[in-house]
Amino acid sequence: MNYPELTLQAIDEQVTAAAREGHIITRPYAVTPEVAAQVLAQRIPPSRAGSGQATQAGERRARQVRELAASMRDGTWKPCASVITFSRDGRLSDGLLRLRAIAEAGTPVVLVADFGDVPPRLFPRYLL
Repeated sequence: MNYPELTLQAIDEQVTAAAREGHIITRPYAVTPEVAAQVLAQRIPPSRAGSGQATQAGERRARQVRELAASMRDGTWKPCASVITFSRDGRLSDGLLRLRAIAEAGTPVVLVADFGDVPPRLFPRYLL
């Protein structure tokens, strides 16, 4: 089954449609490593992009990204009920590690994405 490719334009279009329709829109997309890198560079607040400091939590997240990337490369990663989420302003709310793993894996992955007025209290770490 073919899925549409997630692009920055598609994110903007879906966020706009969600605002117009008054509800969250959920769609599956093929996410390429290039788009994952673009989202990481442009759609998360710089303060949340990672400080580069070696902390125990940072090392744990880096290990999780490496493990996810390895399973994506070898085809054993299976998306479960988790989605990547974009807020009403098009910023990434949830899915940071999965997008980092896609960028590192160098292979497209199908993910489900939510777009729209996601309540900030659900994902406070990545919202502005």
